[in-house]
Amino acid sequence: MRDLVRAGIRALNLPLLVDDAHASATVTSIRGPEGLDVEALRKLLSQKYKVVLAGGQGDLKGKIFRIGHMGYAEPADLLQVLSTVELALAELGWPVTKGAAVRAAEEVLLGA
Repeated sequence: MRDLVRAGIRALNLPLLVDDAHASATVTSIRGPEGLDVEALRKLLSQKYKVVLAGGQGDLKGKIFRIGHMGYAEPADLLQVLSTVELALAELGWPVTKGAAVRAAEEVLLGA
């Protein structure tokens, strides 16, 4: 699940907070690159797409967002999250290749 999310985020050209060697099995933290309002992204995801992503805490407040992949989360849930992140980014004017995040995640899921 971790690798599926990380592949999708990389396909969106968003920077991950930590490298693969230190990546959590339960949550993926994504840095908001310069020019991307992380809180506006989280708000749009929550209000329009009904997808709630955690923000940063302390020094990382407003700088990162987090995608959880533990508990009752299934791969299909994460494909939906990646799809809505992609849609919201596009809506906010961030350059994305439509379908890239889901495609990259599916390749991990299918072992391609």
